[in-house]
Amino acid sequence: MTLTREEILAAQDLRRERVEVPEWGTDAEGNPAVVFVRTVTGTERDRYQLTLAPINGGQGDFDNFRARFLCFCICDETGKRLFGDDEGELIGGKSADAIARLWAAANRINGTDAEAIERARKNS
Repeated sequence: MTLTREEILAAQDLRRERVEVPEWGTDAEGNPAVVFVRTVTGTERDRYQLTLAPINGGQGDFDNFRARFLCFCICDETGKRLFGDDEGELIGGKSADAIARLWAAANRINGTDAEAIERARKNS
């Protein structure tokens, strides 16, 4: 099947995944708090990856890299982002366990290689 331009642009290709985050509270029935993570757009992925790239022969910026990526991924149930590109410090100040759970989900849904990012961080 060959797609038209309109069909490509109309495709709903930003998937979402529900993630329980008990560190962030519970509802009236005692169920853990829930947030969603979504796939990033091509533009968002490029923007994020540029922050990791070495600049002028120096090292990439891996400070708070998990939380910075989560800014692009955490969304509401409709897929609308909840954080701006530059709000990584806000997420980074939250529970490391919660960040780890969301980071794993974000990497799974985006098909990113978390181990490669970790290796690059260690080698910078």
